[in-house]
This record gives sequence, structure tokens and C-alpha cells, in this order.
Amino acid sequence: MKAKPPDRVTDVAAMKAALRVYHREHRTIPALGRLAQLWGYASKSSASRIVRQMVATGFLATAPGRRLRPGPAFDAADPADGQLDDDADPIDLAVERWTHGYPEEPSRAYDLTVRVLRIARSIEAGMARAAAQHGLSVGELLVLDSLYRLGPSQVIAPTALRRHFLLSLAGLGKRVDRLEERGLIDRVPDAKDGRSILIRLNDRGRDVLRRCVEDDRAEPHISWAISLPAAQRAALHDILKQAQKHIDRADGPPAKEAP
Repeated sequence: MKAKPPDRVTDVAAMKAALRVYHREHRTIPALGRLAQLWGYASKSSASRIVRQMVATGFLATAPGRRLRPGPAFDAADPADGQLDDDADPIDLAVERWTHGYPEEPSRAYDLTVRVLRIARSIEAGMARAAAQHGLSVGELLVLDSLYRLGPSQVIAPTALRRHFLLSLAGLGKRVDRLEERGLIDRVPDAKDGRSILIRLNDRGRDVLRRCVEDDRAEPHISWAISLPAAQRAALHDILKQAQKHIDRADGPPAKEAP
């Protein structure tokens, strides 16, 4: 009989203690499968949830090659281990520890950047759930939206459509094929080049997209932004836009994708 997974609240401290002992003996953080065994979990996915929590609080950190390493809070006393509940803010706890070992400016920055990253992941998960309600993936929904923004009578080559994506998207060909199979887009011959095929959003695809957007109103990954007062939304918009420009300038122009 497989061991029951440790309780989320009472056993967090025990899981961290076991991991500290393992690290002292082996001088490394084990891979996810070994972590699951160490903590008594039946699957990697259960251990992965705890690992994400530990990374968010600074107990663990990521290393190249998807490996894990001790984080800044790995050796610190952790009085909150036995007190985690739905109201606890792991980033606030992490900031308290960062300020004891990191310079003040990076600590203040991590408070924002880690929070933005966690929100982005939550929004991405919300998008996936919302799209799935209409039998779509997030990528397929992005293709429909990109075609919609071209205008009702516009056609475009699939490869050229990439320029209109607001988010990075791979595997475009398969997504276009599936959308056509579902009758949400049409393939039409290029009037200027009979050898080329263009795509466009049809009425059925437009209707599915409209229903997705309407349903988004009640979804947490969208409703939080809808509920913001106009002044706060405008201020947040400006801050995020500034941040994106700053990062884009440092990163330089995006690499060209292979055709």
C-alpha cells in the first residue's frame, strides 16, 4: 500500500528538514522523482507542487538544465513552515528572508518580479481552462484572435500570421490544421499566387471567439483587471508598459524564427 502524501500544512517543515539532511549527505538537491520518494508522494506531479511553493518562498532555486539548488532561505530558520494556509503570502515571507542576505535594491525588485511571474503563470493557467471550455488550446485561441484583429475580410499566409501574435507561439501548422478541421477558419487560394494558400477567420470561428471573450468576464484571470478602478488600471498599464520596454531594449530585437 502506497504511503499517503504528507499533509500540506503540518508536514512542510518535515519535508524541508528531510531535504536539508539529504543535501548535507549528498551535497545536491535530488531530481523530482527522488524528491517524490523522499516525501512519500506517489507521483512527481504532487512533489512538483511542493517544489514550486519552495521556489516561490526562496527555499529552493532553479539552476541550469532544470536542476534545483538551495535557495537563499534554505538554511534559514523558517517559523512559518507549520503555519502555511490559504491566507499566507509566500512572497512576503520570501522578502523577509531576502532582506537578511541580499542587498536592499534586488530584494525590493524580487518582490515585484517574482509576484509578476506568479501572476503570469496563474493567468496562463486560467487562459488554458477558459479555452478548454470551448474545446480549444490557448495557442488555437491566440490564432483566432490574431485573425480577428486583421479584420473581417482579411486573409493572410500562416507564416505571416506570426507577426500578429501578442505572445510567443510555436507549432502553428498543427494549430491551423485543427482549427480548419473544426470549421473555425477557411483556407483559400492566393489570388496573386495560385500555388499559395491563405487563411481567414470565418463566421463560426468569430462566434466561438466572441463567446470565449464573453465568458472571460467571470474568469479570475480577467475579472481582477476588470474590477480595477480606471485610475489604478491606467497606472498599472503604464508601469507594465515601461517594464516591457526596458527589458526589450536590453534584450535587443527578437530572433527571427525559421520558416
